[in-house]
Amino acid sequence: MDQFRTTSGEADNQPGDLSNAPSAPDKPGMSPSKPSCYRILLVEDDQLNQLPTIRLLERRGHTVILAEDGRQALEILAAQDFDCILMDVQLPEMNGIEATKAIREHPSLGTKRTTPIIALTAYAMAGDKEKFLQAGMDDYLAKPVMVADLEQVLARTCQRK
Repeated sequence: MDQFRTTSGEADNQPGDLSNAPSAPDKPGMSPSKPSCYRILLVEDDQLNQLPTIRLLERRGHTVILAEDGRQALEILAAQDFDCILMDVQLPEMNGIEATKAIREHPSLGTKRTTPIIALTAYAMAGDKEKFLQAGMDDYLAKPVMVADLEQVLARTCQRK
């Protein structure tokens, strides 16, 4: 099943199909039809989630770089700049919470240590959001993610950077 849903709650016919999804809130001075575009590090190991997530974000104008585990995310972040990180929690090698803590504490990352991290996870139990925020994540989205919710969290989180 596709992890993203449109605002109507119905699954998209095609993964990443955004024909009926609203645009993100606008920044001052931007045209109402063009949402902000961000450079995003997607940390996702599940191949069934990777392609639809990348397509969805790229169709919205975002640039997406994929890391398949927490260690790879650290390496990519050290070499490149991002507006935010979408971090799955269940990852091989180094899970999302461990990767977040490593990013926040890694002195050689300099100012990149404060790159906003958004948990993108199937964990939706009471207390999970608080656990992720305490680990150093900046925001949280439970799967399946609604497109409008994703755009709102991206706009809110990336504007704080």
